[in-house]
Amino acid sequence: MKLSKKKIKNALGIAEYHAPNLPIMRDIDTPAMVKHGIGWGAATGIISAELAVEGFTGIPSILGFKKYQDWVSGIGEKYIMVDGVHFKKYPSCKWGHPAFAAASKLMHRHNIKVNDIAKIVVEGFHETVCLKIKHPRTEEEAQFSVVWPLAALLIDGELGPKQMLSHRYNDKKILSLVNKIELVESKEVDGLYSGIRENREEDPNAYWSAAVRITLKNGQSFYSGIMKYEELWNEEQLKKRFRWITSYVIDNERIEKLLDIIQNFENLSSVSELADLVRVP
Repeated sequence: MKLSKKKIKNALGIAEYHAPNLPIMRDIDTPAMVKHGIGWGAATGIISAELAVEGFTGIPSILGFKKYQDWVSGIGEKYIMVDGVHFKKYPSCKWGHPAFAAASKLMHRHNIKVNDIAKIVVEGFHETVCLKIKHPRTEEEAQFSVVWPLAALLIDGELGPKQMLSHRYNDKKILSLVNKIELVESKEVDGLYSGIRENREEDPNAYWSAAVRITLKNGQSFYSGIMKYEELWNEEQLKKRFRWITSYVIDNERIEKLLDIIQNFENLSSVSELADLVRVP
């Protein structure tokens, strides 16, 4: 849009004044399609720039304050899309992922069969326990749950569109296992997560974790202990994941073309080439 320095300042000020205030925990309690406000954030930015072009003025942007210069000093040199994007292993809120990993490890280590399970107790940090929806009616409710995706994962051995979309919400096998899962807040696990919550990432004792106990119908009990959760991806794993997820909506030939374009994005002459490939017929 080639805004002048003054108009950029006004655009930032307008955007900040109208930016979404995201009450995330209210969305956790009653999941809806407005999660994270991503769409409105983008729309607010564009409209703010257009208003600035027309001469609208805005408040001084926080990005102009000396205190926050670290936020903007890397613009044009450091890109969030390269260093700041996180890829999740499971298509649900990450607060539940440590429990998924701990339970899956127990199942494999002890060769536990789903039909033999009497009870599963998940010990998590505070936010994990807030994901308490057991019987989702919408995709958002399934995403903001621990027990539903955990049950589906243990039954199917994977967690993707086949498990998280609405056609599975009346699956009697999943519902039966869901009713056997209990969420318990653990002070120890919450203490480990508190460093993440407070952005103390340099703290060696700050990490994602959970503990899971599985009790069988014959009285046997297996406990994972508190397990640290990390997601480490390499390029081949990301490609494999991309192929799996996109295969639900586009054919293999287009998937491979997309991968090639994404890997050589800096050489793309027009974004329309990418848009054409991701457009579902």
